[in-house]
Amino acid sequence: MQNTRWTKTGAFGIIMLFFGASVVPLIKADPIAWDVTLHFTNTGGQNDYVVFGEAPDAIDGPPADSHDVVEPPAPQPPYIRAWFNDNLTVPYNTLWMDYRHYPGTYKVWNLTVHWMPSSGSSPTTITMSWNTSKVNDSEYTSVNLCTEAGGILQNMLVNNTYTFGCPAYVPQNFKIICSVTGNHPPVANNDTVTVSEDSVSNPINVLGNDNDQDGDPLTIISVTQPLHGTSSTNGTYCFFTPIPHYHGLDSFTYTISDGHGGTATTTVSINVTAKQYFLTITIQGSGIVTKVPDLPSYTYDQVVQLIANPSPGWSFSQWSGDLTGSTNPITITMTSNKTVTATISYSGGGGGGGTPPTQNQKPVADLSAGEPYQGYVDTEITFDGSKSYDPDGNITKWFWVFGDNTNGTGKTAPHIYSKGGTYTVTLTVTDDEGATNTNTTTCVIKQPNRPPTEPIITGPTSGTKNTMYAYTVLSTDADNDTINYIFDWGDSVSQSSGFLPNATNYTVNHSWAAAGRYSVTVTVTDNLTESSSNITVYIDALQTRGVGYLLDNDADGIYDAFYSDEKKQTLTIQKKDDSYLIDSNGDGDWDYTYNATNGLTDYKEPQKTPGFEIIIIIGAIALVMFWKRKRR
Repeated sequence: MQNTRWTKTGAFGIIMLFFGASVVPLIKADPIAWDVTLHFTNTGGQNDYVVFGEAPDAIDGPPADSHDVVEPPAPQPPYIRAWFNDNLTVPYNTLWMDYRHYPGTYKVWNLTVHWMPSSGSSPTTITMSWNTSKVNDSEYTSVNLCTEAGGILQNMLVNNTYTFGCPAYVPQNFKIICSVTGNHPPVANNDTVTVSEDSVSNPINVLGNDNDQDGDPLTIISVTQPLHGTSSTNGTYCFFTPIPHYHGLDSFTYTISDGHGGTATTTVSINVTAKQYFLTITIQGSGIVTKVPDLPSYTYDQVVQLIANPSPGWSFSQWSGDLTGSTNPITITMTSNKTVTATISYSGGGGGGGTPPTQNQKPVADLSAGEPYQGYVDTEITFDGSKSYDPDGNITKWFWVFGDNTNGTGKTAPHIYSKGGTYTVTLTVTDDEGATNTNTTTCVIKQPNRPPTEPIITGPTSGTKNTMYAYTVLSTDADNDTINYIFDWGDSVSQSSGFLPNATNYTVNHSWAAAGRYSVTVTVTDNLTESSSNITVYIDALQTRGVGYLLDNDADGIYDAFYSDEKKQTLTIQKKDDSYLIDSNGDGDWDYTYNATNGLTDYKEPQKTPGFEIIIIIGAIALVMFWKRKRR
């Protein structure tokens, strides 16, 4: 059974609907799990109230059910009129009582408040009030009165009133958003990181992959100590320092808290990569020096054997630099970068003298072909050693050290960095005689710029022309860049906030000079990327479903034109009693009827009163008979 009413008689009262001489009593179904009455009053003494709540046998329409009670026809102005819009069909699109199914975890009630003065277009101030104990009877842990866009105006579990300015004739839309937000423990996910040997206080963003279902901010409250280093925390990051000269695997655990008693613990696995030490060999004379093992680089405390092999007619003399003496072979322990020179003297070969052969010249390592080296995290960059050369032979090896504990080979070498920073890149080239040369360059890697979040716009979505309204916007930038809000008010007027600190709440005022529907767009930029969002504002205008909107061009409270979305033009309308007749396509025929009670409905031709012709005929017959009797 669906309910319709003429008078508000209470949450469980009997609703009487009169059709001619018949009376149909409609009684609200029971039981009710909980309900809340919203009262609306203004300083002029006008008032109204509506009821929302839940019942086990109610449904979240459409369709309407026995718990849905229709708002009655409007009284004579002045009046305040409130109703719920539950997306039901006419006449249930304006509800006095709106009950949903019990229980629930998330529901939204759409509330509209309308102020109709007796004359003129004076606004009023309306106070909405409710009983917080009734709100707390619900199963919801969050009940908020919100703007139409979802911005929170009042916590209805704690506060019991909300006062707002209400313009004449323009419905003000709100939402009551209810949700269950019982605390859930956070979720901590394992982390795997790579750090360098002998590095200090490596920051680890362990919270980056942790989350909390309730959206609570997370804090690191403790860490354990690893076997091969030390760990600490500042509440936001963990920091790890390996013991000197250690490379290999390590781990520790950390615990996070959501601030409401929920905690979680997980593990950070660490790969400490070996620091690379370079051994540079220079030969004075003719011959080669063999390294055992022959590697491009070495780890701490690694022992390398050097064997000098003079060319025919040459003999080894001595080592110099980081090695001294004439022992051959000899070993060197890599505790830092080392440079060793092998001096090989010409002996003439076979006991005879002669001119010593030409000595091998070292190759030249050159990285300049691809400079400057710069790029972005997780994006490939190519290093180019093609300008390297050997003045008396050929280069046979190119060995690259990228500065992030990785290396590569080849005349050109592609590489991807996983973190931003400035890296020292080393190229070592080796010629066909075994001589080497090393050169370095720098590479700057940046984090790709991330756009600011779509701005949240808070402000009225309806109003009167030549009246100033305040709008607040908020956006955040993940890179902590400064941000600039740019407003397009939809009336050929735009303005900019200028660059502001990240996450600035910015408020600006604007008024419109003419009645209409305006699409307000706010674009936020960090000077590299941008995001935008928009809202629709009705100024002395009323949207009529999807066909267009009514216009009150002189702001007198009476609509005098209609903008057709189909024709993209403004058309005339006709006011009849408390309704407006609308020709939406300009063909000269009425298509719709609009009034405050029923909203927009299809136009129906007026019907003649049934039996009217019969009454006339009977009257004529009676008159004839009367005259005949009189003549007798």
